[in-house]
Amino acid sequence: MGYSRVIGCSVLCASLVVFAGCNKEPATPPPPAGTSSSAPSTQAPVAPAQPAPAAPSVAPAAGAGNQAAQDLAGKSGCLACHAVDKKLVGPTYKEVAAKYAGQPDAEAKLIQKVKNGGQGVWGQVPMPPNPQVKDQDIKTLVDWILSLK
Repeated sequence: MGYSRVIGCSVLCASLVVFAGCNKEPATPPPPAGTSSSAPSTQAPVAPAQPAPAAPSVAPAAGAGNQAAQDLAGKSGCLACHAVDKKLVGPTYKEVAAKYAGQPDAEAKLIQKVKNGGQGVWGQVPMPPNPQVKDQDIKTLVDWILSLK
């Protein structure tokens, strides 16, 4: 396994560990000692714990297409390194859209970049290849990214 692949996998795994702890409800405290479940309670009822607020969206909520593409980006591991408008490891999706705006071959270039990986366009941090992502899913992601303003 190459060095860039190890780095990419390490970043993805670390991100998944961080995100795995999000949105968990706090544990329910045990009943006080000396009480039984059949005895009537003398304490006031406790409201059920409220679920944690949802994580902020990383894509504009302009429609179902954007949400589907955002979900696909999360499922494919893209959000470990990229966000719509916040610099993470790689460029923001809006930066990518601006860089390739008006280029007739932008879609084909980006599809190849996502599939095969690359380095040097956005600095020295390499983008690992993504052979596990289906070609149609890559096209969907690239079209969504290029649609961002």
